[in-house]
Amino acid sequence: MLDPANVPPVNARETLARYLIASSHVRRSDNSVKPDAFIPFSRVELSVTRHRDATEDELWREGRRVATIRGTSLYGRADVAALAFIAEGLAVESMPILPENPNHADVVKWPADKPAQKMKAIEIARQAQFRPAPGDWFAVDSTHTA
Repeated sequence: MLDPANVPPVNARETLARYLIASSHVRRSDNSVKPDAFIPFSRVELSVTRHRDATEDELWREGRRVATIRGTSLYGRADVAALAFIAEGLAVESMPILPENPNHADVVKWPADKPAQKMKAIEIARQAQFRPAPGDWFAVDSTHTA
């Protein structure tokens, strides 16, 4: 993880993880990420975790922590470049949660109305890669349908 005393700004080329704690955020037919995974809910920020200086174990540990806090399961994560958000007129700001997650960031500058958020989320989801949680039952073969 990043050194909490030296957290740099987010670079457009960085990979970000959006933790998927709702099974409805993944299409079982092809294991793709649905746009709703990228729509901010009660806030107008979207919480993500930067891959920068983090190991796979650290990324998954943070995902499990998020799921535990929310009282749900971790189905996986959606990995996507910061540039996907920036191309939609959004910004990614480093917002460390200390001491647990110095790699935490928020995607900001979302429009207030849900239809406009959805349009941006559709484009972002097209660029996201689903990574099933280790040992997760959710990653199914292509013979299953959504």
